Amino acid sequence: MERQRQTVLLVTMLVAAFLLLTTAVSTLNEVPSLDELPKPKFNLSLPDFDLPINPEQTSLKAPELDLGNLDPEPLLSILGKTGTEYLRLQTYDDYYSGTWDTALTDSVTYEGETLNLDIDLWTNGELFNITISPLTDTMGYIPTPSNPLSLNLSNPAQFYEDQQIFQTPDV
Repeated sequence: MERQRQTVLLVTMLVAAFLLLTTAVSTLNEVPSLDELPKPKFNLSLPDFDLPINPEQTSLKAPELDLGNLDPEPLLSILGKTGTEYLRLQTYDDYYSGTWDTALTDSVTYEGETLNLDIDLWTNGELFNITISPLTDTMGYIPTPSNPLSLNLSNPAQFYEDQQIFQTPDV
């Protein structure tokens, strides 16, 4: 008896679901397509701008720049293959009123030990031994490639780990 009751209930629910589905499909036929709907009329009027066209600003020709002395004095003496396209001297991360500023964090004294930097992904596993000698005043900052493992310094330096920069007051 229970099984018959369950079967009747299931058939009743299937019929009700079929009727609801049929009603939903028939109401969709009554909805017009977008092509049949009237297009709204927007009253948009843009103001007239009288902007003069500056041919120098819209030209695709490279401007002529006065580069001054094209044979400047070198800034660094680098011995050995660096394995990078740039050397880091100091990082600047805050821009205020047209000038960059550095937000140096706390530093630790560095005396030549191997650095254990928190690097997620190494893209180059090759080691390079290079010697970098500044030929101009670097304000005590020591030029290094990114992610250095160690430096051989004659005097201790301050190491700013977040920026990976080194500074010594004796330079």
